[in-house]
Amino acid sequence: MKMGKKKFGFLQKPRKVADVSGAGDTVISTLTLALASGATITEAAYIANFAAGIVCEEVGIVPIESTKLFSVIRGYLK
Repeated sequence: MKMGKKKFGFLQKPRKVADVSGAGDTVISTLTLALASGATITEAAYIANFAAGIVCEEVGIVPIESTKLFSVIRGYLK
């Protein structure tokens, strides 16, 4: 992805995708919340990407608890 003159990408992790329902809504809402909380667009995109990945591992439209989201991100960054 290219923003201005800087390029960045997402590190990918294979996931067991069960259902993609709600993934787009999850990205939009998580991205918006992260930006409203002061994250940069790059930080917000990373957080939203993780959130969508978690949702896709569940069947149906499911909410994400912030504790689970941050736990997954912390585990990935170790």
